[in-house]
Amino acid sequence: MNLPRLIRTIAPLRRQQIFWRPIRITQKKLYRQLPWLTRPWTNQTLNEPEIPSGHLDRFRTVLAKELTHLHPEPTSISHLVDEIEAGRFTFLNRTLTLSGGEGSASLNGEAVDWNHRYGDHLWNFHLHYFPFVPLVAWYSEQEQRPELFAPVQRLIEDWMLKALPGRSDGWEAYPISVRTVNWIYGYARLAPSYPDRQFLERWRGSIRRQIDFLLWHLEFQHLANHLFRNLRALVIAGVFFENTRWLERGSQLLWREIDEQFLPDGGHFERSPMYHAQTLADVVECVALLRLTGHKEPAGTEALIRRMVDFLVALSYPDGRLALFNDSAHTPETRPLPIISAARQLAGRNSGEFPAAFPSTGYFLWQSADGNEKLIVDAGPPSVSYNAAHAHCDLLSFELQIGGRPWIVDTGVHGYGGDQFRHYCRSTRAHNTLRIDGREQSEIWSTFRLGGAGRAQGFIVEHSENAWEFQGEACHYAHQRLRHQRSLRRDNDGDWTILDRIIGGPFNSVESVLHFHPDLEVKVGREDSFLLGSGAASRQLTLIGGLTAELILARDGCPDGWYFPEFGIALPGKMLIARFTGQPGASFGFRISKP
Repeated sequence: MNLPRLIRTIAPLRRQQIFWRPIRITQKKLYRQLPWLTRPWTNQTLNEPEIPSGHLDRFRTVLAKELTHLHPEPTSISHLVDEIEAGRFTFLNRTLTLSGGEGSASLNGEAVDWNHRYGDHLWNFHLHYFPFVPLVAWYSEQEQRPELFAPVQRLIEDWMLKALPGRSDGWEAYPISVRTVNWIYGYARLAPSYPDRQFLERWRGSIRRQIDFLLWHLEFQHLANHLFRNLRALVIAGVFFENTRWLERGSQLLWREIDEQFLPDGGHFERSPMYHAQTLADVVECVALLRLTGHKEPAGTEALIRRMVDFLVALSYPDGRLALFNDSAHTPETRPLPIISAARQLAGRNSGEFPAAFPSTGYFLWQSADGNEKLIVDAGPPSVSYNAAHAHCDLLSFELQIGGRPWIVDTGVHGYGGDQFRHYCRSTRAHNTLRIDGREQSEIWSTFRLGGAGRAQGFIVEHSENAWEFQGEACHYAHQRLRHQRSLRRDNDGDWTILDRIIGGPFNSVESVLHFHPDLEVKVGREDSFLLGSGAASRQLTLIGGLTAELILARDGCPDGWYFPEFGIALPGKMLIARFTGQPGASFGFRISKP
């Protein structure tokens, strides 16, 4: 064990995290060893009161008219029903046909063991989220064919009967938070006309018991987006069941977390565009449903939502792609365009000039009037100090879009555990920035850990109609006395120049890395240049300051050059590694210009 690194990892944690972590671990062990402790949450009892029809109708109206980001994509839900009935489940771009242990309930010959971990932890979490429930419920209602929901009903009934606290991943607080909301949304769709009323009663009872369990197991050991999802579930369940206790507890903590987790510029404090999109959607759902029951959100909430929307617009592209900084990937739940639309319907738009600087979160950008050319630079801290699970070594990294297409990209994230690419995705080498003497910017380790953290500082942005320049500075954890100074400049003629300097002390070597999108054509030109793109959209990349460069193509067995736009997807791309061995204070970098 590396004790100094462990101390650096623990030091930023809050006292409540240190207090609650052993308690949650002990609870899980007790539930496994003494299952009778869990009877209040696992006993299936009837006499569950109905949801009043008028309240259910209002809830359904909000789902249909305001929470439009939850509407299904125009995909084949009928195929999804067939897959579920066959016991095949696809999450994170990985499909498994599940067969459980002895005693598991069967679905057309296949079975699911809810107390077994299939695939890695994250894949299994998605199985327990039941994300297909609202989709199939919507499809069954639209087609007026309740039998289409039958295979999903069998899965729900089997989970309620077989999943055990302390043994099943499904009884961890985070999947409870996601699943119960999915079940509530599905129930609201089905309840008016579904013929099996006893199933609906058992289903309501299970949701109630799970929310009660969640109330006693909030994730104070993690905080950040985990606690936020817990509170979303309490608020939505409180509204749905008209349960004052859940609603008051959830709302009280939710507004506190909103004040802390969203910074003055509207960005989420974990600095991940994907988690920003997720938490923005959570806020929109909670506010819309609270208004259903006449509860008022705090003053300034609509203005905050509008700032959050501006941030999401800034950290995404017109075609619906997210910038992939930190642990970001494209997922069905965090598509920016539907979330932006629903949020604007709820809170309206900001008036005035669109912001190009988000200094609290540390993102700065330039984009053309039509959005076809855009550069985003990441100059914020790696993460919020007490939760660094999604931090990457990406100080002063950037993404560049030209002609409406991605050119220079962040590599994204492939997975969260048991993943050959996990450490690489978080490393300095996986980002468009500098690595000094082969050392990481921040002390990343394990799957989600961060010891000593690098920092960025000293931002200056100047711009005119077609020209823009960003200047910033970063101090790497491994080189406390050195300072990396970077300038990114767009000239009036459309040329981009990226210049770097290392000052403050000696170093042996520097690697400057660029990652190109897999679809971008890259050819070696003269000794100091490369040709990017083709035809009228082509550019020439020229090395500046005595750099020597190597173009690396992705290959099996080596993580370099791979691109991870979604969980579980690795696309072969290209990366340029330029090496500098000059003197401290000398400038080096790249120029991207029209040939």
